Amino acid sequence: MSPAHVVFVHSSNEMYGADRMLLEVIRSLPSGWRATVLLPNDVASTGATLAEELDKQGVPHVTADLAILRRAYLTPRGLLSLARRIMGTVRLIRTMRPSVVYLTTSASLIVAPFLLITGTGSVVLHCQEIWQGRESRILGLLARSVDRCICISLPVQNALRGSVRKKAVVIENGHRDSAQPRIDVLGRTGSVQFLIASRWNAWKGHGTLLDAWDSIESPGRLVIVGGPPAVGAAYDVVGRVRALRHPSSVSIVGEVDDIEAYIDESDFMIVPSDAPEPFGLVAIEAFSRGRGVIASNAGGLADIVTNREDGYLFTPGSTTELSEILTSTTRNAAVSFGSAARSTYEARYSIDAFSIRIAEFFAEILREKPRRERRGASK
Repeated sequence: MSPAHVVFVHSSNEMYGADRMLLEVIRSLPSGWRATVLLPNDVASTGATLAEELDKQGVPHVTADLAILRRAYLTPRGLLSLARRIMGTVRLIRTMRPSVVYLTTSASLIVAPFLLITGTGSVVLHCQEIWQGRESRILGLLARSVDRCICISLPVQNALRGSVRKKAVVIENGHRDSAQPRIDVLGRTGSVQFLIASRWNAWKGHGTLLDAWDSIESPGRLVIVGGPPAVGAAYDVVGRVRALRHPSSVSIVGEVDDIEAYIDESDFMIVPSDAPEPFGLVAIEAFSRGRGVIASNAGGLADIVTNREDGYLFTPGSTTELSEILTSTTRNAAVSFGSAARSTYEARYSIDAFSIRIAEFFAEILREKPRRERRGASK
């Protein structure tokens, strides 16, 4: 197989789930393949950035006026700006003469039809979102122009519409095991400690968790890692914690470069999302460190966590169910669930398994002709 050039069109410059999985996809490219990453300049980044990590790994990247689907562009002036960005993005990609254009999230899909029209490489979508409502129809139309689609979970694939679903394959995310020895919870004393680590988006369930926390007496200790999103609605975590009956039981850490130490200090990870998570990468991070996960029973999380085996599942938004779980958790449960969680990680979510599947996918798409060539051959 001859070396190829993959241009990745990415929608953020942070170090959360999709950003970290992009790094793993790049590491999984067949030997000799080149990668270039295009990053947007329309959203300011806080904390660690993807650009910094790409520099460390020697991966070329360009920051530009990329065409990324954002609600801020849904105005007359915004649509004009988006149109200019589309043309600029397509021109930039074409100058790079890619073998494959890899759209890392659905927010990058706006350029797909123009890449097809101009005959610019094979177009791959890495779908990391559950499409819903009107957005699902719009994204479905745009996705007709891609050649192949990777879905990060079965719920993501099931939400696809029309022809793109036929082109889709599920490759679940993986997580790179740490070189640091895992810290066991066996023998610990004192209060059970819980961790939530995510952006403070309005739908991530911080309100559900803090309401449940406030409804019970002395559930333990809660550590909150993360910060408000650069775009989109945020939840006022700081204000809600201040209003708790026992605010001293909660510690707000904020943004961190690496959550591994915080996972090790905790007994359970909590992922209380009110809306279905497409996957739930932080859950398998916790599994890799031998920590059980308390999660909402929807989307990708429902596929990752097995209730009362390697964690607990509760109805999304149910403060009653969540408070009952928080009240019932024990150190013995943390030990038992943590051991099962590590076994789940090793069986399903190792980075080696992910890398093999991604490498096979790239080998397959390079053997196929892009759809524009297949059309030409049929005339």
